[in-house]
Amino acid sequence: MKKLLPGKPYPQGATWDGVGVNFSIYSEGATGVELCLFEDSGDEVRETFRLTECTGNIWHGYIPGIKSGQLYGSVSTRDIAEAASAAGTHVERNQVLLDSPIKSIGLHPVRIALHPEVVVQVTVNGQFNVTAVKIEASVINAAEKDMLEDLILAAVNDGVRKARDLVSSEMSKITGGLKIPGLMP
Repeated sequence: MKKLLPGKPYPQGATWDGVGVNFSIYSEGATGVELCLFEDSGDEVRETFRLTECTGNIWHGYIPGIKSGQLYGSVSTRDIAEAASAAGTHVERNQVLLDSPIKSIGLHPVRIALHPEVVVQVTVNGQFNVTAVKIEASVINAAEKDMLEDLILAAVNDGVRKARDLVSSEMSKITGGLKIPGLMP
């Protein structure tokens, strides 16, 4: 059986760090959160953990030893649209094209319809970072494809970094510069 450690409230979601996974779940009215890890088939719960740490309505815990691909719940089109908006890119949930919710930890391709004829594919991870962008070659000048993909990748991740920096700066004002472990992203 795996051991549950306190973890951190940020970033929200399931974040794999190469050693284990930090789980962070926002719930304003919850009195507790149970985290279920599923068997590879997805049909049966393997282990259940009760998250006991709560920071500002964010329940969190860290479980060492979990690997990429572990089934734990799901990430929906709404979650992806909200993460994109929080990073400064307005995306409606109906623009996010998922065949089914993401139910495992790791890198996942996500298609986003920017226009009825323009669909980009991004690869996302649990830290709200985009790790790759693929633009359909038929909608742009092929000679500019690699450059545009790189520019979009850099712009989105720069927005995520700026959002984290802003949160850190604002939290520093609230805490008087005191670094509170697990509170700063």
